[in-house]
Amino acid sequence: AGLAEGLDPLAQAFTVHPLPWLGELAYAFYAFQCPVFFALTRWCAGFSSLDPCAQVMICLLCSLPTAIVVQRYIQDPAGRWISSLAKRLSQQTSHLPTSRAVDDSK
Repeated sequence: AGLAEGLDPLAQAFTVHPLPWLGELAYAFYAFQCPVFFALTRWCAGFSSLDPCAQVMICLLCSLPTAIVVQRYIQDPAGRWISSLAKRLSQQTSHLPTSRAVDDSK
């Protein structure tokens, strides 16, 4: 219960900057790490001949700015648009009468 409530020392450690910010980037980072790796493999001469550990580090370093751009210019605006659309739709349908069940027993 302590971790869920934020009382546990581990939960408090996850609130230290920049961990919450990195958590917001997690999906974009996950979604674009393979395309970044494939782009590096295809378009960067000599990338395939590097040590695998160096390949992973370069891929991670290139995936981070990609995730930042995707988060800022695609994911956040799309989320705001979907939220505003849902809000408008709920406002439009809130004044509609609710359907009543028809009593066929008579």
